Amino acid sequence: MIERVAVFCKNLLDWFKSDRCFVRYFIDAFKYANNNLLLLSLLITVVFVVSMYVLISTIRGVNPIITMGIVILLMGAVASGLFYSIKKCITIKAEEFSHDIKNVFPTFYAGIGKYYLSFLGMFFMFFVFATLVIMGTFMIANSLICDVSELGIDPNIFFQILSSTDTSAINTFIASLSLEQQSYFRAWNRMFFFSTHIFTFLLMLWIPEQIYTKKNIFVTLFTSVKKVIKDIPNLLCIFLTMSFLNVVLTAFVLVPVHNQLLLFVFSILSMIIPLYLLLYDFYTLFLYYQAKYVETDDRG
Repeated sequence: MIERVAVFCKNLLDWFKSDRCFVRYFIDAFKYANNNLLLLSLLITVVFVVSMYVLISTIRGVNPIITMGIVILLMGAVASGLFYSIKKCITIKAEEFSHDIKNVFPTFYAGIGKYYLSFLGMFFMFFVFATLVIMGTFMIANSLICDVSELGIDPNIFFQILSSTDTSAINTFIASLSLEQQSYFRAWNRMFFFSTHIFTFLLMLWIPEQIYTKKNIFVTLFTSVKKVIKDIPNLLCIFLTMSFLNVVLTAFVLVPVHNQLLLFVFSILSMIIPLYLLLYDFYTLFLYYQAKYVETDDRG
């Protein structure tokens, strides 16, 4: 019995040390995310500036297309610099990279110069593919579940609630429906949930593939999806773990509070935690991608 336990512990330890163990990527990602908070600060600043710009543009009645175009141009720069910085951070000692501001910002600007146009193209392609996925899901759900127009529900409100993350608004809407309408709504919700998550799962390596290979975005899209399909067990574990962590931490900041001080603290956390999780998730993906697909000489 003791020998079996010893063998099991040894095998478990060997698994943790091997590239097959996805848990260690989450542990390492936590270290990198915490040691490189300058990137988080930069991301928070950019999101705040963009949010203020969108708010002011809305108040002043600026054409939404112009506003969206400027936001996309700005986010293309942020994404290219941010993801290149993540790559550089995990290829050298995190402490050396993060504790010196002279490393962070030049690397960020270098990433913009190298990948800006690529990320603009990726944003456009993602928007097109996401639209096609939503339209396809709508057509399938409309034929397999029910026609929304026959439910007696305003289609605009129906799809607005489907895409909403406001739990209270969703619960209020569901409470206003009949039992039959509720069952159809939940079926639609499940359909969109699975289709969007499958879509996200298939594209989860596209950004690391683009950053490391620097190839045409159409090529990296194809090769990244191919890698995902060939490595479904490991990547599915990573994807589900990230989803679970995101749900748990997001639920934490959405806990209703009545104390004004706590309400202020939670409102700040509700902005910081999702951005921290975003960086944390990409550190995890980049670490996994680098360990599995990148030769040591090509990591620079």
